Amino acid sequence: AVDAEGGVQVALNERPTLRRWSDKKGDPADIASFPVFLDADRTYPIKVEYFNEYAPARLRVYWFPSQGLQSPPAEC
Repeated sequence: AVDAEGGVQVALNERPTLRRWSDKKGDPADIASFPVFLDADRTYPIKVEYFNEYAPARLRVYWFPSQGLQSPPAEC
């Protein structure tokens, strides 16, 4: 999941997975998710692109393992 105040797009394994590429004045931050299932014994490249034109700026990326536990957010 991605919690963003601004525009964000995510590519997983070089494939576009999520795109909310706009930042409008007064728009609140919101969360978008993209459920995927991954093999535990493989690595997957992930690319997160973000931009912000209007204050405030925020980006949080979450990962939820299949056991339902939440990992700490990686903040930029």
